[in-house]
Amino acid sequence: RIVDKRSSFKIKANESQWIVTFNEENPWPRPVKNAKHGSALETIGPTYFIQQSDAASLQRILLGSDYIDARLKLLPLRVLLVERRGISRQWIYANNTADKIKNIWGDWMEVEVLPNPEGDLKKQALNFHRADIIISPHGAQLTNLAFIRPCTVVLELFPIQYYLSYFQPYVLTTGGVSYEGYPFGRSPLYDSKDTATATNRGKLRGGPMLASSQSILHALPSLVLSALSCKKVFS
Repeated sequence: RIVDKRSSFKIKANESQWIVTFNEENPWPRPVKNAKHGSALETIGPTYFIQQSDAASLQRILLGSDYIDARLKLLPLRVLLVERRGISRQWIYANNTADKIKNIWGDWMEVEVLPNPEGDLKKQALNFHRADIIISPHGAQLTNLAFIRPCTVVLELFPIQYYLSYFQPYVLTTGGVSYEGYPFGRSPLYDSKDTATATNRGKLRGGPMLASSQSILHALPSLVLSALSCKKVFS
């Protein structure tokens, strides 16, 4: 399940090595923990869609003629990197990662860095709807995952000591493929056990996202394989 390894590449001192895991239903074990605020160990996330067709119906209503069928051509893959520029959990190496993906994958991928979702609901929804692979820090912008197409692969990056199973149900109920990224050599279960209080939670979730470009590049073949394999099944 782990596709990133410490020995695979050199990392700058201020970058972080990350692991990526495939998420089916429960990516990490989560004990129940009583707290006034839903803690990182107990929240299961929004489940607004009963089935995949419900999500598709919402997308067709909002997007109209811009709605894209899941069986779009396989290549090039559209890769969306969300930066969260200027706010908490800003992905420091988003642009660097985009440059390296373009350099290595060439015409196989169309890469876009989205500083922050902006504009009306339809504009934000289209940013996510058009993507085949989405890599983003954890955050409210992932509400737009309600508008992804079947077979869209989503890699959600979590800060150290802060793990929240919240947006993954959007991915699963829309027919997408969910992955999660967390700093290498650490356990999100153990790290998040004391983050239930509002004070600790706010501090831990507010820092920059330091996922290195090397970590993403190492994980990318697995994300691509998942996207293409799923599209082949749906075609």
